[in-house]
Amino acid sequence: MGMTTMSKTHISTAVKGSFGYLDPEYYRRRQLTEKSDVYSFGVVLWEVLCGRPSLMHTVETRRKNLAEWAKSCYGDGTLDQIIDRNLKGKIEPECLNKFIEIAMSCIHDKGIERPSMNEVVRGLELALQLHRKSIGSNADNEVTFLNDGGVSTEQGFASNESLHRKSIGSNGDNEVTFLNDGGISTGQGNFRPNHGELAGVQVSGNLRGFRGIFRPNHGELDMAISDQTTTSWPACKFPATSEAFEAFSGQTTATNRLWEGDFEKGFFPYEDKSIIKEAPSPSSSGQVPYSTARLSRFEFTYTFPLSSGPKFIRLYFYPASYAPNFNRPQALFSVKAGGFTLLHDFNASATADASASDTIYREFCLHTESGQDLSISFTPSKASPDAYAFINGIEILSMPPYLYYTSPKSPDGVAHVGSEKTIRIENNTALEMVYRINMGGGRRISSDQDTGMYRNWDGLRDEYNYLDDLSRQFSYLPPQYNSSQLYFSKIPSYSAPKEVYQTGRSMDTISNSHNLTWEFPVDSMFAYLVRLHFCEFLSTVMKPGDRVFNIYIANQSVEKMADIIAWSGGNERPVYRDYVVFLSGNPAIPKKVNLFLALESDLLNGYFVPILSGLEISRTPLLATVVGVACGILGLSVLGFLVFRRRRKVKGTASDGSSSLPTHLCRYFSLAEIKAATQNFSQSFIVGVGGFGHVYKGHIDGGATPVAIKRLKPDSSQGAREFKTEIELLSQLRHRHLVSLIGYCTDKNEMILVYDYMARGTLADHLYQTDNPLLSWGQRLQICIGAARGLRYLHSDAQGTIIHRDVKSTNILLDEKWVAKVSDFGLSKVGTATMSKTHISTAVKGSFGYLDPEYYRRQQLTVKSDVYSFGVVLCEVLCARPAVVHATETRQMNLAEWTKSCHRDGELDQIIDPNMKGKIETECLNKYVEIAMSCINDSGMERPSMNDVVRGLEFALQLHQNRGERNNEDAFASMPGCATNESVQCISETIFSEINDPNGR
Repeated sequence: MGMTTMSKTHISTAVKGSFGYLDPEYYRRRQLTEKSDVYSFGVVLWEVLCGRPSLMHTVETRRKNLAEWAKSCYGDGTLDQIIDRNLKGKIEPECLNKFIEIAMSCIHDKGIERPSMNEVVRGLELALQLHRKSIGSNADNEVTFLNDGGVSTEQGFASNESLHRKSIGSNGDNEVTFLNDGGISTGQGNFRPNHGELAGVQVSGNLRGFRGIFRPNHGELDMAISDQTTTSWPACKFPATSEAFEAFSGQTTATNRLWEGDFEKGFFPYEDKSIIKEAPSPSSSGQVPYSTARLSRFEFTYTFPLSSGPKFIRLYFYPASYAPNFNRPQALFSVKAGGFTLLHDFNASATADASASDTIYREFCLHTESGQDLSISFTPSKASPDAYAFINGIEILSMPPYLYYTSPKSPDGVAHVGSEKTIRIENNTALEMVYRINMGGGRRISSDQDTGMYRNWDGLRDEYNYLDDLSRQFSYLPPQYNSSQLYFSKIPSYSAPKEVYQTGRSMDTISNSHNLTWEFPVDSMFAYLVRLHFCEFLSTVMKPGDRVFNIYIANQSVEKMADIIAWSGGNERPVYRDYVVFLSGNPAIPKKVNLFLALESDLLNGYFVPILSGLEISRTPLLATVVGVACGILGLSVLGFLVFRRRRKVKGTASDGSSSLPTHLCRYFSLAEIKAATQNFSQSFIVGVGGFGHVYKGHIDGGATPVAIKRLKPDSSQGAREFKTEIELLSQLRHRHLVSLIGYCTDKNEMILVYDYMARGTLADHLYQTDNPLLSWGQRLQICIGAARGLRYLHSDAQGTIIHRDVKSTNILLDEKWVAKVSDFGLSKVGTATMSKTHISTAVKGSFGYLDPEYYRRQQLTVKSDVYSFGVVLCEVLCARPAVVHATETRQMNLAEWTKSCHRDGELDQIIDPNMKGKIETECLNKYVEIAMSCINDSGMERPSMNDVVRGLEFALQLHQNRGERNNEDAFASMPGCATNESVQCISETIFSEINDPNGR
């Protein structure tokens, strides 16, 4: 608790609060005042006005942070674009202006310019008075009716805005228009005043296929589906389970799916530059949704308000020459949704030609968060000046939460082909469906015959194309068990249509020397989720062991003695099995490969003929994996990323702790060995203390090897996560400029890490608040270059792109020869190889003064976040002061801000370390400052890569070494004893960031 004069004071504290609401001054300077609450409340005011969350990851960058977007729109005079559509025309201008004035003042970047909460209260009370003055005495009694184009009242018809929308509107007093497959029907109803909800409705007319009434601009149904001619419902409201949007006018298909026009539903911006064209009319394209298309040579975006949970997203394309300047071969574009790139430089015409079809569709699965709109953007390729993007139809369908994603209740996950480990498919993964086949089924299962999710299942003709020659010759189709009852005891009944399980393909018993084999053409550089559907019907196969066979995927064994009865629990009980297989290749040259699936007879056991009922294959880009770590995409940025959690049995240890840690990659120490190295954790061996625990200097191998031993507190849950992450990362990484992990200990639930001992401590130990000898400029440059090389390795040369996430001067260690090594990987994340253009949404981590502004504002982490933090380190090296200093005037508290201010004002000489003045050659200094300033650019896109930083620093070092006078300072790397006053004091120098900066977490 602060003082009553808190507006003039502050509390220094560790980071707390929620992304999107954090006061910028708090983030930058680590200082908390009552004006921090005012800022957060200002964000709440904008949420109220705009009807959206403070942060949204599924929209374009400029709109992600609500406060930033509001300021931008306010400055551009476009605030009307972000106000909640349901409030437009319902707020008196004077009231609206007052509300905006209050909200804008609350989110001022400077706390001193924000109002007090007392002033906020008075301002809002005035706004309420203005609102009350604007409404007449009868306003509270006015009845609002639902319709699909706008709002009508009991006094009249819908507004002109609603009437111009095709075939949608109100028919008059106390009457609502209903959508159905035959046209328009009407109904009488009772309405709740000012709520826009139905209290009860009687409808009549030809309503077969009726899909319901849509609430304006919400995409929700207020009515149930009906196949009757006359029905009445009580008051009800529930989210739509299916939404389909055709690019021009509302129509229905043979499957009774209603396709709404995009303008009609308000999911498309009116000011967009795209155009609408009717399609040419060969046979298949005449059907909805292929009859019209939206086209543009500029990016265009749809925005859908959806409930949270996983969704099917289906994109429908009819590549054709829609106009003289929109020729069929020129359609080349990318599609992004929810932060994922679904299609990259998609050539629609080539894809259609390859499939021998004039129309195509693509199906994806991704998860949407509660309260966040889903934006789907279509962007013409930059590879061709004539490229354009188009879309004929978009379908979005809610799906069960764990149909393809791994349930939290699942103890392990999905089997990883070629490994004993398992993989969890988390809901931050996007999947693209590649194959879905009803094995042995005589016909395709169309979307309306699926289990309510409108999936298409290919049939016998399609499957036959993928069988190898011997399987075509010797396989056979068992009888169809259409009349058999199915018992879904192991899997949900919606997993696949019953027809999938009632058919199948098997091998002829006389050909048991042959495998039943399919070859599926796929792309390399993807991870594939393969789902195999089984159901046993034979009366001779009733118990485990009656039918067993072997399964191979990608020429690797995945099941020995596969037993359908053992999996399902009995006859007529459907079951499926999932496997993930990685198909690698050259990232620069992706190519088509065959994914082999083979079922092999087991000649040694019972009824040996294999059988398969159905198959689904979906994909996400191949990830460069590090055992046990969240892993990112390697190479192509097409869909998204999986989060992997590996489990590996460790045998032959005395550990009572985790059994999933990599003993084959680093050394396992017993607790007795650790105690011997530290003389039973003697206090005289402690070289540092932090919030996580203690660090000891010890000796192993009979006293021959000095080590640093980090002992974490067992009651720290966060420490446990970081402990595991650091082991899994460092055991995989070997680089001259990364600290080396020797081993670990988990005996008796201990969490102990053993590292190489870094004799000269941290970089910070030699810059400020220290009695250590002064580092020369040449030494500083070489240390910076070493650390930059370590980060470059993490970003581009390691197995997958690793984001350190806590780069700071206390995490750059120096060995006996002054070689810099990046340390402390407990907060690290593994992301995509194109991470500079993508992001990871994550909880706040890192240290004040080093946090990337884009990370703080948008809760998104990229490799450029590390670049920003390293830029702050460069400023520390130049200025010899910490990243944040509280005991100074406000403008100097944050080093990065102060450096930018001085650079802008031409006053950099005022902040350079006085010990360095006159010792840095001008060209070298200018180059160094150029690098540092580019690293701390507010925009991540404008920051250099770590490779560029390394090259820039190497050039600066060359400029320094080319000076006329060369001191012996640059020879320090070959002079182990150059710091003469250090003596044996190195034992008291820390090696872990949290010892010197325990609040960094």
